[in-house]
Amino acid sequence: MAERPFFKAALSAALLILVAISVCLTAYVISAASHGDPFTEFYLLDSNGTANDYPREFIMYEPQPVLVGVVNHEHRDMDYDLIVMLENATQGYTLYEERIMLADNAAWTKRVDIAPPINGTKMKLDFKLFANGDMSVPYRNCYLYINVTRAMPVRVKA
Repeated sequence: MAERPFFKAALSAALLILVAISVCLTAYVISAASHGDPFTEFYLLDSNGTANDYPREFIMYEPQPVLVGVVNHEHRDMDYDLIVMLENATQGYTLYEERIMLADNAAWTKRVDIAPPINGTKMKLDFKLFANGDMSVPYRNCYLYINVTRAMPVRVKA
């Protein structure tokens, strides 16, 4: 009968140790899951702030807005370079450039006015995002295919 209090004490100690271990493991799993894999959000929106009605038809030199967004989920501060290019079958034209510095979990959104300098059909309007000064390959990119026409001359009646 003297063994019974020792057995209860040992069982209680074992249960306390198991509870402590499970609390520690639960805390670790929650903290590890909240970090996740690092990534960057990069997106385009139309002038209404939706992803429905991107401009597809342009007139040479007449600007149309596109909203560009970047959100840093890389778990560190990041420097990005945004370059917007218009590419036809033979050449590429840089239409916009900007350096963007974002802290972790910070967001950046900007209206970029696109005014194509050449006319053509099915040209690639390429939004390239480079990371941390590496300009060899875009880190992220989004693109639209657009048609650009010449402005019609205004005829003045005499």
